[in-house]
Amino acid sequence: MRWHKPLTLALWILAYLGTSAIVLKLDGVCMQKFECSILPYMWISAALTLLLIYFARKSRTEALKLALSYLTILPLCIIAGEAFFYYKKLAISSSRLTQPHEILGFANTPNLFIQTPFSVDGKLVYNPTYTHDTYGNRITPHNNDSKACINIYGGSFAYGSGLSDDETLGAFLAKDLPHFHINNFGIGGAGAHTMLARLEFDLDKQALSQCQENIFFYIIIPHHIYRALGAVLGPKYTLDSTGTPHYQGIFTKEAQKPFYKEDYATPKHFTIQEKLINQLEKSYIVKFISNPSQNYDSKDLLALESYQIGVASHPNINLPIKNTQTYFAIVAKIQALLRERYNAPLYVLVYDYDMHAQFLDRYDSLIQESLAQMGIKFWAMSEILGIEYKQDLARVKRGDLEHFAYRISRWDTHPNARANAQIAEFIAEQIENGSIKAKSGF
Repeated sequence: MRWHKPLTLALWILAYLGTSAIVLKLDGVCMQKFECSILPYMWISAALTLLLIYFARKSRTEALKLALSYLTILPLCIIAGEAFFYYKKLAISSSRLTQPHEILGFANTPNLFIQTPFSVDGKLVYNPTYTHDTYGNRITPHNNDSKACINIYGGSFAYGSGLSDDETLGAFLAKDLPHFHINNFGIGGAGAHTMLARLEFDLDKQALSQCQENIFFYIIIPHHIYRALGAVLGPKYTLDSTGTPHYQGIFTKEAQKPFYKEDYATPKHFTIQEKLINQLEKSYIVKFISNPSQNYDSKDLLALESYQIGVASHPNINLPIKNTQTYFAIVAKIQALLRERYNAPLYVLVYDYDMHAQFLDRYDSLIQESLAQMGIKFWAMSEILGIEYKQDLARVKRGDLEHFAYRISRWDTHPNARANAQIAEFIAEQIENGSIKAKSGF
């Protein structure tokens, strides 16, 4: 019966390997469906620890018992390392900027102070400081308690992604217009549908109740047309028979499928080596060792779909879109709500010639013509920033991916501090000459 112990050992090892495979698969399912990890290597290491303890107790020789006991130190260290680096990653991850929200789908995390360094090939691209107040709004340095308010809505361009607190549009407005209080209601990934939901559900009531006079700005990028239809998970609006948008809850992931090319959802075939690497990358120790300070390899970035045109952009969006009525109906309802509740018009800043969403400058004319038909006062970035702004996109289309006047870099095509400074100066001039007026509520 000498074969009994080796067979038992083999069965235990097979059971352990099978359990490990199940745990890794379960982690993949949880990441896909819930966007959270179960820290698989913690559980795999815990199982290994128990297995080693079991064999140590069954061992008949003191030397083997001692060796197996010492071996338990390794999986215990892995457990501690996985837990430590998981929470360390949470502390530096930009994904913490937002959290789930029952009405908006996601919203800025309240009371947040975080730095998110981002380097490529060892060169620092940016190291911004993000600070949120108790409502989750991006703070504006040197703000004041004025009852005349400038309220900024939009996505990451309004929020100031990639820029520190003192480099946002709101910060430059506070500097140029010190007699105004600035409210930055921007959320990365948001759009007109987010602004409408915030207004309809009075989510900004606390901040806006402090204002006796208001100026409302909404910052448009063409990708907002897609977001209003579910390309990014957020508040869902549908039109009734009269073309009026009505809130229908939050978009599900199913709503995203029509916006992506068929090959986006096609399963990829990996080699055995690639499969092993993919499984190892589920370890937070491995993630930290391979990328301890958010330093990325340019080759790895350019292999991602979000860099398929050579610069940062929305991945693999299925163009063009046919339904634009929903988006513009949402903008029209925002305009009506602002007049009704705050006696204030809607002013719009349009990012034409934008590369942030795969050359969606094809919608520039549509956006501007539609705003004009609705009687909404707007300014295009090409008007505010001039020829250099247009040339940023033109250079990229010619293959020059390094020389940007108004974008952060090829690795992040959000507007830079120079752009925000000039936009703030332009707005200040419009307020001074009376083209933009602060309105008192009823």
